[in-house]
Amino acid sequence: MMRVARFLPDLDFVLLCLALIAGGASAADRSVPVALAALVVLAGSGLVRARRMQRARRDSAAAEQELLETRAIARLLGENASEIVLRTDASGMITYASPAVAQHGRIKPEALLGASLPSLFNATKADDVARLHDLAIHGKSDGQWHEFRAGAALRGPDADGGWFELRVHPLIDEAGGHHGAVAILRNIDERKTFEQRLAEAGLTDPLTGLANRRAFIAMLQHCLDGQAQDAPNVGCIAMFDLDHFKQINDQFGQEVGDRVLVLFAGLARAQVRGEDMVARVGGEMFGVLLPQASPEQAEAVCQRILSTFSDQARVVGNAIVRTSASGGVARMARSADAAMRAAEIALYTAKAKGRDRLELETRKRSPGARW
Repeated sequence: MMRVARFLPDLDFVLLCLALIAGGASAADRSVPVALAALVVLAGSGLVRARRMQRARRDSAAAEQELLETRAIARLLGENASEIVLRTDASGMITYASPAVAQHGRIKPEALLGASLPSLFNATKADDVARLHDLAIHGKSDGQWHEFRAGAALRGPDADGGWFELRVHPLIDEAGGHHGAVAILRNIDERKTFEQRLAEAGLTDPLTGLANRRAFIAMLQHCLDGQAQDAPNVGCIAMFDLDHFKQINDQFGQEVGDRVLVLFAGLARAQVRGEDMVARVGGEMFGVLLPQASPEQAEAVCQRILSTFSDQARVVGNAIVRTSASGGVARMARSADAAMRAAEIALYTAKAKGRDRLELETRKRSPGARW
């Protein structure tokens, strides 16, 4: 009887047996042996198992397809991105290097396999890189960009060591453990050269290391001169002001206030692209230039800057300080003065509406449009 149950052909026979047991036939028919009832139960459970197996196969196929698509997307991004992506194990040994390595030196990605992450940079900073990796492995990555000069292992023995920004994130397994890290590198040679020229010309802010107001206006004018005024994305300008900064200085002292300014400068620079400019334009006010960025892109970047800085209690020096900022965004249009004035009006609107928020430039526009 058990052998029959294993090979029961379909559901129709099961239903027929159920009808017989339920009394749909004569009295003689209702004396069907108990074994037949067992046959039906076994068959039914077999069908349930079969359906579960079929569903599991479908789920497995869908998961496999999703994995293949994810790998394809990751491969596409890795092959076309200008930023270098490295994967390391828990010890810091590199197990994967993206093709972008070849864009920044004279070595191939496979040449980095087996090397340690700290060995890619100037030997004097190897301990700092190792510390960043160790923090990521233990789930304590700060998520910030850190500047390092490249060593021969990254740029090749005959190439001059350039500058890179490095950010390290942990790799987390299914159990929640950290078994490796992903390091992202982007070349900042152009920016470092520009910063050097600014420093030589007295165009940097000595406290934060950012460009000062004079350099900011000069770069804004350069962006406007290089683009047609009717171009769809000349770019955007943003102005930020730290909320209640005078209270921070009065309560905790100027040293803590200076550290808050440096903190905002670092967080803002970490959120923008390599071609963007962050400047301290005066006191606790900062400016950001986003060349060729659409209003939507500029809004997203500026909102991230506020989100990373605002409404958080931070340990700054020996004080616990709650920080926030307000911001205004406008398009680069007309003249440098007009663009800055539009961004400042948006900033003052944010202040008037309660601070700790971002406001967009008010312009004549079609109904429903944001700009």
